[in-house]
Amino acid sequence: MTSAEVSRILVHQDKAIGVVSAKDPDFERRHPGRSTVEAVTLVPYDWFTSWSETKWKRRGLEYEAFKAQLSARLQTALEQYVPQLAGKIDYTELSTPLSTQHFMNCRHGEAYGLSATPERFQTRVLRPKTPIRNLYLTGQDIVTLGVAGAMLGGVVTASYLLRRNITADLSKRATRRKSVKPVLGDESCEPESALV
Repeated sequence: MTSAEVSRILVHQDKAIGVVSAKDPDFERRHPGRSTVEAVTLVPYDWFTSWSETKWKRRGLEYEAFKAQLSARLQTALEQYVPQLAGKIDYTELSTPLSTQHFMNCRHGEAYGLSATPERFQTRVLRPKTPIRNLYLTGQDIVTLGVAGAMLGGVVTASYLLRRNITADLSKRATRRKSVKPVLGDESCEPESALV
């Protein structure tokens, strides 16, 4: 893989940036003036096939050099999106599809579960109830992909276990909340959390 090919993918590929430390209300007190940032992008598994039979932490210098190249390019892209970070990054660590394969036992390092094929959505085994007594499934693989799919999977499993339609309950609550007009400055009307 040439440097230009890597650059083209990392510059034009979709990226996600998250400030992980923002989820910890005590982080600022424990680490004043610091934060952790996570930048994620997609890369082809093919880039890593030559190391697929190697062990974690024992993939060799060529692999580490390739990771360093990818990490530098991803950091450059991150600093283009968030210029305030330039020159302030103390530590970086890069995971590859092989890292995901090692820690999550995913065949090609895929992090979003099963492929979104018609067969996947038609299968009867991806349901909360399993043939094993008191073992239930939840998460993205019983509903649909991604974070929203994982959350919805939790709602579906909770509905099954509680034997009631949690989605309908949530919908009723949302309808009731819309009918209450918030009073300016009334903190009880502020959302408990926000997705930005």
